Amino acid sequence: MRHHAATVGVAGAAILAAPAAVLPLVAEARSHRTHRPPPNVTLWRSMAVNESEWTLRPGHLNFAAGAVRIHVYNLGMDDHDVTVADRAGRIVGARGVVAKVGTKTGEAVFSVRLKPGRYKLYCSLFANTPDSHEARGMVASIRVY
Repeated sequence: MRHHAATVGVAGAAILAAPAAVLPLVAEARSHRTHRPPPNVTLWRSMAVNESEWTLRPGHLNFAAGAVRIHVYNLGMDDHDVTVADRAGRIVGARGVVAKVGTKTGEAVFSVRLKPGRYKLYCSLFANTPDSHEARGMVASIRVY
């Protein structure tokens, strides 16, 4: 029995070592995928966002990395905000916007610094409730290159 167990151990080691012989001795560097915009796409550095019950519409969807200035216009009867979050859900910027009063639209302006990737714009009022503005449709996605 001992001799048989030793043979299996040696055979097992030979099987495990065999794939290593096939692999190159030096691992080649992996090329990282770069985020390049499709051809003929304009990359913006600012955007207007129109809000009302229950919509949130950014004027542009593709942006250059770096500082992005956001002009928010609340055309609705309720107060709203605009929150910008990365794919992991981390908030990178937010601003409240009061409701329209009479004919005067609620307005706010703020800037965020964005790295390449996708971001979610949404109204965070009543978050995590059935009445959340995001669940009612006040959400949009943008891409930064």
